[in-house]
Amino acid sequence: MFNWFFFKKNTYISFNFRGFGFKRDIVKDILSIGIPSSIQHITLSITLLAMNLIIIAVSDTDSVAVFSTGWKVITVACAPLMGVATAVVSVSGASFGARAFEKAETALTYSIKLGLLIEAGIALLIFALAPQIATVFTRAETATHIAGDLEVFLRIVSI
Repeated sequence: MFNWFFFKKNTYISFNFRGFGFKRDIVKDILSIGIPSSIQHITLSITLLAMNLIIIAVSDTDSVAVFSTGWKVITVACAPLMGVATAVVSVSGASFGARAFEKAETALTYSIKLGLLIEAGIALLIFALAPQIATVFTRAETATHIAGDLEVFLRIVSI
C-alpha cells in the first residue's frame, strides 16, 4: 500500500505533505481516544497472562489448554458484539456531529438491546452445543482427554 500511495500514485487517494504541520487539537483528540484504548488492550493482555500463570500454579498444562481454547471460542462469540459496537460508534458520532442527540441516544439504546439479544442467543448456542464445540477442538489423540473439561468450561462461561 505504501508503494501505491507514495510511489505509483495510481489510487483515488493521494497524500501531499507539503505544508503539513501538527495541530495540537487534532493530536490531543487522537491521543485522548488512542491512549485509553491502548491501555484497555494492554490490561486485557496482562490479565490473560495472569490468568495463565494462576492456572499453571494450581493445575497443569491441560488446564491452560482448556482455558486457551475456551477463550478462543468466547472471542469468536464476541465478534458480533464488536460489530454492533463499531456501528453504534459511527452512527452516534454522525448523529452527535449533526446535533441530533435524540438519534444518538436511540442508536445507543437500540444497539444495547440488539447486542444483548445477539449475545444471549450465542450464549444459548454455546451452552447447548458445548459437547460438539469441544469435539471440534479436541479431535487430535493428544487432546481428546480435555474434551470433558472444555465442555464444562464452555458451559460455565456461557452462563
